Amino acid sequence: MVLEGEKVLFVKHAPRTGDGKWTLPEGFLEVDESTARGAARELAEETNIRTPPEDLILVRTGRYVENPDEGSILSICFVAERKLTTGNPEVGEEPTEVRFWDPQELLESDE
Repeated sequence: MVLEGEKVLFVKHAPRTGDGKWTLPEGFLEVDESTARGAARELAEETNIRTPPEDLILVRTGRYVENPDEGSILSICFVAERKLTTGNPEVGEEPTEVRFWDPQELLESDE
């Protein structure tokens, strides 16, 4: 998650790769990378925003199980201040849109 004042960086994925809704940038770790390094890589791949892994702050973890026979997902959420990042928000490998939203504005929108 990248914060710019009261706004948060969100991405919107196409229906073929997601559900067509706005979400935080996300992805999966490679076998040999740390969680912070993977988060920084996924952020850059999806949004063109770059940050050193050491500037990311861990804010939340959670385990999700939809189908016990298929395993579970461990969600790890980091935050970065926009002033500590480089690059301009651009559509990356999977998203169809990238932008900073005020979370309340997003909730109240048709998006």
